[in-house]
Amino acid sequence: MLEVNTEAEVARESGGAARIRLRRDGVEAYTEQGGFVRLQDKTGRLIVSVGVPPLSTRFLSVKGLERGLYKVELESVAGEIATATIEA
Repeated sequence: MLEVNTEAEVARESGGAARIRLRRDGVEAYTEQGGFVRLQDKTGRLIVSVGVPPLSTRFLSVKGLERGLYKVELESVAGEIATATIEA
């Protein structure tokens, strides 16, 4: 089940964009300048942190995770941050 919006995007203030797209089976994270995508459980515990190369998309699967809400945070190297919530 998807929570909040199916897509969260930050403004193009510094010439780049960071975008999270929620899907039924996971999360797609895209950034023009590169950065990191993090997945946390409802207590704030970090589940995974993965680098995202410039102009690339990373996919994080939520299959196999314990049922519950998870926070996704995408931070570009320029400091732009996009967040979303997904239910596994």
